[in-house]
Amino acid sequence: MQYLLRLLRDILVLLTGISKKQDELGKQNERLAFVNRQIIRRLNRIEDIVSANQDKLDAVAAQLDVAATGLAADIQALKDQIAAGTPPEQLDFTALDARAQALSDLDAQNPTV
Repeated sequence: MQYLLRLLRDILVLLTGISKKQDELGKQNERLAFVNRQIIRRLNRIEDIVSANQDKLDAVAAQLDVAATGLAADIQALKDQIAAGTPPEQLDFTALDARAQALSDLDAQNPTV
């Protein structure tokens, strides 16, 4: 009988410990759920900001694509001048300078936040 009583007490202690652990896990789950909700809310906010500015971002990206293509062409023109034997002091940097200025102007129109 003593053995059985001790066994029942041990089982009760174990069940109490399990119950406490379940409570702790429940609180941790609540905290994790709260953090997840915060992360989702912030990601939604970022998505809203990007969506609201998508047209502007697309326009800037298109301008940068045009500028990059133009820069490549201007650099190739300088390489062609060099290949044709144009002396360094006579190289025509006009187009490249204009393209660099256009990029500088684009940067000024779109300051970082």
